[in-house]
Amino acid sequence: MIISESGKVGLPRQTIATVADLSRLEQAHQERIEKEKLQGVLEMAGAICHEINQPLQTIIGYTSLFESPEAISPKALKEIRSQARRIGTITERLAKITRYKTISYPGDTTIVDIWESSN
Repeated sequence: MIISESGKVGLPRQTIATVADLSRLEQAHQERIEKEKLQGVLEMAGAICHEINQPLQTIIGYTSLFESPEAISPKALKEIRSQARRIGTITERLAKITRYKTISYPGDTTIVDIWESSN
């Protein structure tokens, strides 16, 4: 209780303030967001590499036939075209991704499932 000079009795006035430094908390939050973004990018990069490397290996294998012209067959050229179109399909699906679906990949890795994510 406080008694003022005029003799009035009143309750003490107090202000209690809690001050917290939220900068470290905000920094930790931002770092977590960045790690999550990086994880998503790594999963997508892994998926792209996986999907595109398969048809590229086929194309490379068939183009080695060009080293001996007598070995080039219409079947080989057809397969090269097919695999090149497959790469085109993969890039079209990448452009249509609307969801986040992942699949397990060898080596305890997770990659984006391009086919399920773009349905």
